[in-house]
Amino acid sequence: MVTEPRTGLKVPAAMTPGDKALALAGRGARVKRIAGLSVKVYACGFYVDVDGARDGDAASYERLVRLVFARNVGGDKIVEALAERIRPAMDADSPALRAFEAIFDGVSFKKGTSLDFHATFEGELATFIKGKRVSVIADASLCRALFDCYVGKDPVIPELKSTVCAFVDGLN
Repeated sequence: MVTEPRTGLKVPAAMTPGDKALALAGRGARVKRIAGLSVKVYACGFYVDVDGARDGDAASYERLVRLVFARNVGGDKIVEALAERIRPAMDADSPALRAFEAIFDGVSFKKGTSLDFHATFEGELATFIKGKRVSVIADASLCRALFDCYVGKDPVIPELKSTVCAFVDGLN
């Protein structure tokens, strides 16, 4: 386990959500400004298939993002924040986006709860809550849009993107 320093929460050094072990490529914390205060929302670990990352572009290898909540958060807040960033990259009436949003209906996350998003090289997005798979959505656009939240042009955790990019660059 590796400690994310801003939250003090731990993320695994490696994960095996499917057949391949994924290495921790970077970590960071999502902090929101609310009424002038910095509120820690979650620690984040970003994992990649090292062999795939060395050989191809992001869409061709497995990757996973793990969120470990630093406070109690409603599923509605999480899906609202993620959908706000994902929606512009998707069709407005996308069945995949609706299915993604439905995952969080009636769900709440207590401090320490993990939420994993695993993108396979086949373009499937598997979602795990507390290590239990709760959904698989086959949509490469959804995978790309979700992972762009963390390593795209305007990442929610800039230092996470920096460490992931440095890790992947160091593989070559």
